[in-house]
Amino acid sequence: MTAVARRNRTGLPGANNGLSTADYTVLTVLSGATGGRLRAFHLGAMMGWEKSRLHHQLTRMSKRGLVERHSGEARAVHVTLIQKGHEALTEAAPSTVTTSAGCSSTASALSSSINWPGISATVLANLQRPDNAADSCTDEN
Repeated sequence: MTAVARRNRTGLPGANNGLSTADYTVLTVLSGATGGRLRAFHLGAMMGWEKSRLHHQLTRMSKRGLVERHSGEARAVHVTLIQKGHEALTEAAPSTVTTSAGCSSTASALSSSINWPGISATVLANLQRPDNAADSCTDEN
């Protein structure tokens, strides 16, 4: 059994429709882009992936009809989410919501225990300080 298959058996996104975690991540990022399209360079940067990893992933996804790659100007490559990829993402999304539902109550409790107004006030006060005040922030131990 491959590592991707093992991961998908643990209830990660896409497990029920054959999407790997990497497939799901690419489709999710593309679905949030205008027109479902991004330059491959920007897609890789957003995901923190190296060029070769992204290339291999997009090749696999293109062969399965989830995304399309198009050449652009100045050697740019654009990646587009196509209908089959959108359908696969939509099918995977309900299981993702169910999987992450248990985490939402923990996140909500943590968020309510943080003093957001106090943090905001401190950040704003520091932003309004004169530029030379930044020198006083250095550690001189």
